[in-house]
Amino acid sequence: LRVLKDQQGARVAEGLDEVREWMMEHIESEGTSAIKDDWAWWAWKNEDSSAGKLLTVFPDDEVKQVFFDDNVHHSDPRIIDCRYPDGSQVAPIDSIDKLCCKVNSVE
Repeated sequence: LRVLKDQQGARVAEGLDEVREWMMEHIESEGTSAIKDDWAWWAWKNEDSSAGKLLTVFPDDEVKQVFFDDNVHHSDPRIIDCRYPDGSQVAPIDSIDKLCCKVNSVE
């Protein structure tokens, strides 16, 4: 991370609050982003969603959030860690096909 920050001038968001702030900036600017996961970390953590890509859920009903990924299953967000504003994890039944959608990365 130090190389990305110091040598390449990248912004690194650490922790739930910083990530939520970064995501809100993208929403307000109508920006698009790609999030690279640490696949090795996720696999080492037995592919548990809590070790996956973070999606912070905003309480604002006017904001529509959708995370597309090829590792989402029909009953498990797998590589996406959906979190409410208080930091608690969103249950799979409340995230699958609502916040997390499976896509085919080949097509």
